[in-house]
Amino acid sequence: MRSLLQLIFPRYWPLEEEFKKRESFMSLSKTDRDYIRLRKLNERWLKAQNNSKYYQRIKKKHNLPETFSSIEEYISLMPITTKNAVSRHPKHFLLNGHARGKWMSTGGSTGIPTRVYWKLKGHLESLRDQYWARMWWGVDPFDKQAMIWGHSHTFGHGMIGTYHRLMVPITDKARRRMRLSAYQIDESSLRRYYDKIDAFQPASLYAYSSAAFLLAMANSDRPPLGKTLKAAFLAAEPILPQHRKIIDQILRCPAVGEYGSIECGMIAYEHPSGGYHIFENSVLVDTSKNPSGGYDLIVTQLRDSHFPLFRYQIGDMTAKEIERGNNGREILGEIKGRTHDFLRTPSGRFCHGEMITHCIEQLSDILIFNVHQRRDFRIIITITTNDSKPLSLKKENWLKTSIRTTLCESISIDLDYKPELSRSIAGKHRWITTEFEQ
Repeated sequence: MRSLLQLIFPRYWPLEEEFKKRESFMSLSKTDRDYIRLRKLNERWLKAQNNSKYYQRIKKKHNLPETFSSIEEYISLMPITTKNAVSRHPKHFLLNGHARGKWMSTGGSTGIPTRVYWKLKGHLESLRDQYWARMWWGVDPFDKQAMIWGHSHTFGHGMIGTYHRLMVPITDKARRRMRLSAYQIDESSLRRYYDKIDAFQPASLYAYSSAAFLLAMANSDRPPLGKTLKAAFLAAEPILPQHRKIIDQILRCPAVGEYGSIECGMIAYEHPSGGYHIFENSVLVDTSKNPSGGYDLIVTQLRDSHFPLFRYQIGDMTAKEIERGNNGREILGEIKGRTHDFLRTPSGRFCHGEMITHCIEQLSDILIFNVHQRRDFRIIITITTNDSKPLSLKKENWLKTSIRTTLCESISIDLDYKPELSRSIAGKHRWITTEFEQ
């Protein structure tokens, strides 16, 4: 099976060699690692200043050098790249020339779905960082995995949507993955998921942290899933202390934080020794003190993605500045931000808020949005479109129908259009809120 997967999926090609490269890099002194990172940074910057419309303008506007003499000089001179700049004009970031890859879209966890391009080579580098980090917890890339995740492929349009609906289950089966829907997380569904996971006997669980927490709570009266489960890898949301404690107690495996994004790929992974260890050979992370407390995370892409991002303000925060571990290894503290509330139905069922973003990301007209559920179960979606005009009646009906179909109940949904939505001091807003107690 291992040989067959390596033959079919490029992500599994020379993995052992890739892991050795990463171990070798991290065994170097901090000085040597930073020398290599600076060289990669300058390589990316030379390409960007000559081939990216956005960074050509930035270099001229700020009179930036062709190369940087140190990482410290780079951080002091390079201005912040905002999420708004990327979401409004993604093609201005794309390098000239053809590169095999694909456009990807964020879930809009800060209310702004953002499109970025990933060259295949850079995407594979990010996936291999993820696989390498999971090996820290004894989980092999070829082990079975259960997922409580979104089903964004079910919302696609036309032939492409049909293709993804057909191929995703086939790919999951080939890769020894069992995908369970995070859209249906009422107690009966979670108990059914627990039975399926127990029968599947995976080595790991991959889930939204809140979904894994609810899975544990709904099955607290049952035997633990500790036979084969080595770790619960939790992504897309911060891991609240109460989530971590309950998951550890009931699922009998460590709750492990994964920190990454569609725009930047894998950024850091929680390590058994503590903290989120940054993938230093792939990204450069610095922080900026936020007036509201904590530190904004700023990420520079060092991978060959064909979509350069320099000092990109990703929209997340950490409680403290980057720390240094053994051999100067860069470590992040707990990640703040990006929480997902749940929608409720009159019958008492819950649905993960990510469902809304998977619907909305199919509509390129929508620039930013906010969802609010009232106590009478009515859902109000406030929208800002690219051209400040309402969606067509056809698109409005499609959005409402998609949400109602997923919820399996006829809930009132109102669309409200505004030219601009308010934000917090950190540049973010709660993208989904509810009057129900979470």
